[in-house]
Amino acid sequence: MRRLLLEIELYLKANPRTGGVFPAPLDVVLSHFDVVEPDLLFVAGDQTNILTEKNIQGAPAFASTGWSTLNSTRCRCSGRHRKASWRASSNSVRKMATY
Repeated sequence: MRRLLLEIELYLKANPRTGGVFPAPLDVVLSHFDVVEPDLLFVAGDQTNILTEKNIQGAPAFASTGWSTLNSTRCRCSGRHRKASWRASSNSVRKMATY
């Protein structure tokens, strides 16, 4: 995950309007009942309205977690564990630039 973070950061330095990359810990609030904490997430430049001081309110363009079963997050309301790797709705999914 660290290598991916560094590669994305290098790309974003050359293309700052593309968006921002954020490592954990940072909550992503999808709804009152669905809060996840991916290991790595990308917020596109046109999504800055979802960034707050405490968390991200809504689906980022990209989110990922390691594939270990140890990498899960606890749902705030029910205490159940949810896998943090998820795909946003088709309306929120954006393509990340490849290089």
